[in-house]
Amino acid sequence: MYKHTIYFLIGCPRTGSTFLHNILKNNNKINLLPKENHFFLTKNVFKKSSHFDQPKFNLKTPIKYYLDKLDINKINYDINTLYFYDLKALKIIKKKFPKSKFFCFLRNPVNRHISHSVTQIKKYYLYKGRSEFRFPISDFYNLKKSVVFQNQMLLLSNYHYYKNLIKINNINCKYYSYENLFKKKNNYIKFLNDIKIKNFKKNFDYPKHSQKNYPIKMYDISYFGKIKSLVFKRYYKKKIDETILKFKEKYPFKFMKKLFLKKNSNLRNHFKKFNFTK
Repeated sequence: MYKHTIYFLIGCPRTGSTFLHNILKNNNKINLLPKENHFFLTKNVFKKSSHFDQPKFNLKTPIKYYLDKLDINKINYDINTLYFYDLKALKIIKKKFPKSKFFCFLRNPVNRHISHSVTQIKKYYLYKGRSEFRFPISDFYNLKKSVVFQNQMLLLSNYHYYKNLIKINNINCKYYSYENLFKKKNNYIKFLNDIKIKNFKKNFDYPKHSQKNYPIKMYDISYFGKIKSLVFKRYYKKKIDETILKFKEKYPFKFMKKLFLKKNSNLRNHFKKFNFTK
């Protein structure tokens, strides 16, 4: 066991973790670990082979690698969006760092799934023709084929199942609502006080620090990367907007709202029962 105090901000993808990381990294009085280092992740949450989405899970790296990044005299902050789905990782953390605390950000599951889906649509134009993006863009708004309705996408909004799993295993986790936390300034300031952040700028710009425009931005600093970014912004934004509009028009809002109330570990079978002719 180690005496370090670590605050794990475990959130879920598309719930404001990037925004929070960008705010905290400007505070030199705290020790913020590299974003989503996934050091304790024990399972492959994302079953992908792509280099741009594959997390480094189940690392065989000595614990010293992690300890060297910690500061015994400060509260250490580790922001990871996948620990919420890995009970074994949470148990390991609790055993090795008994002073650790978990804070989880949840978002309206339908809105979170749509946000994640929109991100995948944007990625399509960066990575189309490669790996899992080898399909026509029309497949995004064909609900029977759409990659965003596969198991791993549905899994990320299955809060009831994972919250219950964490609770019955006696892991103390405090939950925050994305809608309340990041959209209401007073709630955000109160949250920063909860995690012992006393020195921070009370004026913050959400769009500036979030992934709202992701991935329409520069991905690398090479000359080719700069040209690619400019071309992407100029020629693909309209196509992206059209695809997103069609996707949202076909999105089964009422059904998905009911689906995310299920407490099953796998929602895919429930989704298959959906009547696409409605």
